[in-house]
Amino acid sequence: MMESGKLELDRTKEGVKKYWDYGSKFYDTAPGSGGDDENQMWKELLSGAIGQSPKNILDVGSGTGIIAMYLAELGHGVTAVDFSEGMMDVARKKALEKGANIRFMDGDVENLSFEDETFDCVTARYVLWTLPHPEKAVKEWVRVVKPGGKIVIIDGKWVTKGLLPLISAANYHIYRFIKKWKKILSPTIIRRRSVSASLIRMGSRKSRSWNMYLRPT
Repeated sequence: MMESGKLELDRTKEGVKKYWDYGSKFYDTAPGSGGDDENQMWKELLSGAIGQSPKNILDVGSGTGIIAMYLAELGHGVTAVDFSEGMMDVARKKALEKGANIRFMDGDVENLSFEDETFDCVTARYVLWTLPHPEKAVKEWVRVVKPGGKIVIIDGKWVTKGLLPLISAANYHIYRFIKKWKKILSPTIIRRRSVSASLIRMGSRKSRSWNMYLRPT
């Protein structure tokens, strides 16, 4: 299910939105987006953090729905929010293909439209680094979580030197170039409450990531 409406975003967020709308076309080709072993690892990780009993979960900055899909497969009720229409289109198509019952909503994760204490859990994978006001976002996530609920934040130590970031940037600009010239050459191609946090480190020799569990107190 998809719910949408006109969002009022400032100039910075419009730029972020435009970036991810472009990136949605190839986002799922990046490392960390699939494979049987990896899928199983994510499900085990999420079950360990959230628990196995069915919960009402909000996945913020859901992107192409990677975490939302895992949560739905684990039997949770899932609401997925993102302000990138491109990302949400990809997520919705994946959910339809797999028959996953996920509620998709256009929304700004720094300004959520939900009532206080609506969800048992909030999940956020690779989101905080993209936000202009991450501290405001976390306060919002705490607001919508029920007492005793959890906020699961997953982020990584990203590679900022060497060839990898250059390749990533090149892919992005190549995609923009192709999209532009296709149109020209082929017209018919169509914090109210305090939060305690514990930090868990996981990963391999080549890459490291951190999972943070925030519980409203």
